[in-house]
Amino acid sequence: MASKPRNNMPEIPDITHLVDQRCFHTLPVYNPPQPFSMSPPEEIAGDLEALYRERFYKHAADLARRQIIETPVEQLRTGDLGLIRRVFDLWTVRQSALIMMRLASLAKEEAKYLDDLLSARYRIASTGQSVVPWKLKLLAVRVQAGGDSQAGIARYYSLARDARSELSAIRRQLRTEDLNETSRETLEAEARLWSDRLRNLGLYTSTMLVGTKDIKSALELLESMYDDCSNLGSVDPENVPFMGKVAFALGLLYLQIGDTISARQWFKNVEQDEVLRDLGISVCSIADLDWDTAESTLNKIDVSDTASSIPIAVKNNLAVTEIYKGRLNNVSSFFPFFFII
Repeated sequence: MASKPRNNMPEIPDITHLVDQRCFHTLPVYNPPQPFSMSPPEEIAGDLEALYRERFYKHAADLARRQIIETPVEQLRTGDLGLIRRVFDLWTVRQSALIMMRLASLAKEEAKYLDDLLSARYRIASTGQSVVPWKLKLLAVRVQAGGDSQAGIARYYSLARDARSELSAIRRQLRTEDLNETSRETLEAEARLWSDRLRNLGLYTSTMLVGTKDIKSALELLESMYDDCSNLGSVDPENVPFMGKVAFALGLLYLQIGDTISARQWFKNVEQDEVLRDLGISVCSIADLDWDTAESTLNKIDVSDTASSIPIAVKNNLAVTEIYKGRLNNVSSFFPFFFII
């Protein structure tokens, strides 16, 4: 999104205010639940990504803060884009860690220093390009909204306008006839990226609509997104994974309002991910008190190659079926996967 340089703004944004130690609060004593260790192994104590990945959130938050305030201010003032993006990445880890520690109010207080991440102050003056990573923009919507779903929806719409602007600018460049093959491929990849971001914002907005208890609008939004991807019956293979995400979200939403028939139908539309599809259908059986079908469906799920959260969900639901079928002695076999929430 191009724009003319402004006389009252530097070419590269000045973000030195974000490395001031006054941006950050002292964290309360944090005692993680068992079986998580209090202190990280020595080999990862200085590795920010490893600390966060291994769920040592307080250590990750403290290390992110320390690395932010140790950022060389003079180098930052020179407009070093790599360093600027590094500062924003550290802010992302800090904010994410606070959320995972259930310190949302503290995260919101610190996020005030970020201000409006879509504003001109965070854009390169001559091009209008934002220096803020998309991941931080998304996270800031949740944090700065602070549970106010209406405010969150408004912020997502602002992000959508930003994404459409970026996508339109890229498409204008693609219409240029003198592009070489490499440049065209790069721009096409960027166009797909921004198109995916724009579509995912629809999913995030539907979540906020649920937060306002506007289930009808959330269902209409998700169903319209699914229909748009289907393209009047001719489905682009590139749309199939996203259609699966939308179908799963619709299944969960119908399940939430007690319509297990519609939920089951939408879960069946999750074609590319059999594990996720069968997990959703098994939960429908649980909701219908059909314990035998739920158990048989869960036992068919192959969880060996999936993310760690899926095996836990399968074990939890199997434990629930054992409890309701009166086989309490079998429940112990699912520990430590089974948690009562």
